[in-house]
Amino acid sequence: MTEAAKRIASGDLNVKISYESGNELGILVRSIREMAAKLEIYVYRDKLTGLLNPAAYISKKAELDEKIKSNPDLNYAVVMFDANFLKKVNDNYGHEAGNEMLRHAAKVINEVFANSLVYRTGGDEFAAILENEDYDDREQLLVVFDKRAAVETYKAGEDILTVSIARGISIYKNGMTFDEVSQEADEAMYFHKAAIKAKYGEEVR
Repeated sequence: MTEAAKRIASGDLNVKISYESGNELGILVRSIREMAAKLEIYVYRDKLTGLLNPAAYISKKAELDEKIKSNPDLNYAVVMFDANFLKKVNDNYGHEAGNEMLRHAAKVINEVFANSLVYRTGGDEFAAILENEDYDDREQLLVVFDKRAAVETYKAGEDILTVSIARGISIYKNGMTFDEVSQEADEAMYFHKAAIKAKYGEEVR
């Protein structure tokens, strides 16, 4: 219990306490679990979308770079996302409509990459870190994602609009840092965004 409390105080909110009892110690354990869960929401969750936030993303980055030191053949991929037309929606319909678009973009990403950690890393920027089954199914998931995003709609004023999200993926290779993987994914995402811009013949910011 003392060790768990020290870890929570140091910022580690993923503490697992397995003690179960109906006595006072059991009640204390449950209270600490509830406190850690509430702190996790406050510290690591984005209020608008409910996704993990930049602080959580940085923490995961450090975790993966540390793991690579002992396991350089680690399997993971990073997918970077950017919601298109946010400026246009904000200008034409107001910021609440823009927020609604971001919530729907987050919903699609979170649903498709349900087995991955998904983050809101900036205003209209998101990321997913794929491991295990999502890593193995990454190509299929990207196809599913494009199809799913194409039919996701939201209300903006009196209009019903469709979500548009650019995405790019990069796979970790032996010797790469997390920053290098994410940068490569970001470049792939902007390549996809350029294709969307060409399709619509306008800026997609």
